[in-house]
Amino acid sequence: MQIMEEKVSILFYLNQNKPIGEKYRIYARVLVSRKKSEFSIGFSARENEWDQQRRKSTLAIINEEMSDIESKIYKIRRQLIDENIPITASTIVDHYKGKPGVKANLLGYFEDHVNYIETRGEYSRVTIGQYKTTQKIIRDFLKKKLKKQEILLREISYNTLLEYDTYMVKNYTDPTGKYIERNTINKHHSRLRTVLNKAVREDLLIKSPYKNFQLKNKQTQRDHLTEKELAQIEDLDLKNKPALDRARDFFLFSCYTGLRFNDALSLKLDDIIEDNEERMYISIQMHKTEDLVQVPVIEDAQKIIDKYKDHADREVLGFILPRISNQKLNPHIKALAPLIKTRKTITHHVARHTFATIALNRGIPIEVVQKLLGHKDIHTTMIYAKMLTKTLVREMEKMGRVR
Repeated sequence: MQIMEEKVSILFYLNQNKPIGEKYRIYARVLVSRKKSEFSIGFSARENEWDQQRRKSTLAIINEEMSDIESKIYKIRRQLIDENIPITASTIVDHYKGKPGVKANLLGYFEDHVNYIETRGEYSRVTIGQYKTTQKIIRDFLKKKLKKQEILLREISYNTLLEYDTYMVKNYTDPTGKYIERNTINKHHSRLRTVLNKAVREDLLIKSPYKNFQLKNKQTQRDHLTEKELAQIEDLDLKNKPALDRARDFFLFSCYTGLRFNDALSLKLDDIIEDNEERMYISIQMHKTEDLVQVPVIEDAQKIIDKYKDHADREVLGFILPRISNQKLNPHIKALAPLIKTRKTITHHVARHTFATIALNRGIPIEVVQKLLGHKDIHTTMIYAKMLTKTLVREMEKMGRVR
């Protein structure tokens, strides 16, 4: 695509908002399509040393500097046209200041964005980590698929996104070696799209290549355990299988509390608070959202807490549950399925679904479940709202007898 040869104008003025004693800083203003970008030229002058009508100084040394700047600005415009880079006021000033080198490249610009959101402190560690994972996938894609170390932002096209999508579908696996699913792929697209949209706002791109690239999430069936299945897991005799027994307890603890894996893993004695009526509850800042969540401790959860009171991880480090990685935990949890004769794939996250589903079917209001799960948006909680048939019958009987 040929870049339009936008008209560029430059003028100089005495910035009376920037006084230095009796002098004022001299600024250059670059205009392209009615949009401006300004910078100080490094000189200052008194009012009687500045010709407001001609926008020049009475001092030759300052006029020479302004003439040199003007020449450089038009030279940069010509260079941008030759390199087919969109011409904007901010792009020209960035080139003049020597900034565009890393910003013109995708990985460099993406890293700038990650550093920016990390510095602001408004994003959780999980979100920062997800952006870094997306950055790694892009780096691998460029290296293995496109045979490049970098790519210019303006070189990213609709076809580039298609190749990126295909690469993730066919080549990229999660830490367990499993190919990532469509919804996860779309999240990586979404983060790249966010960065490219930012580049558009900063005039580094004319438009995002995602403008016509549609992302459609795949409807997924989120498994949960029924109360009967949960009871079967509770009743399993695993005394001779200590590793499986610990995995079962870890899973059940999240069924009783709704905690995510990382929150359950990092839970310590200090996070168990007692109120004025001697009732215990968990009070933690969630890893994923960094929001405070408070969950009352029911008797079943307390039994598991008590069970590991003499475990080394409790005595030495203060952790409620024995330490184990998610990669090692899930294979043990999956092994519980055949023991209770269910075809469901049981992973740790099924515990959170189970907690929410049982809570809702026992009549706990969805707003309360939302608070317990730490969801900001109730629509997220509604994903878990799988009403059992008997619950629907019970509620419908409020309208009349169900036959």
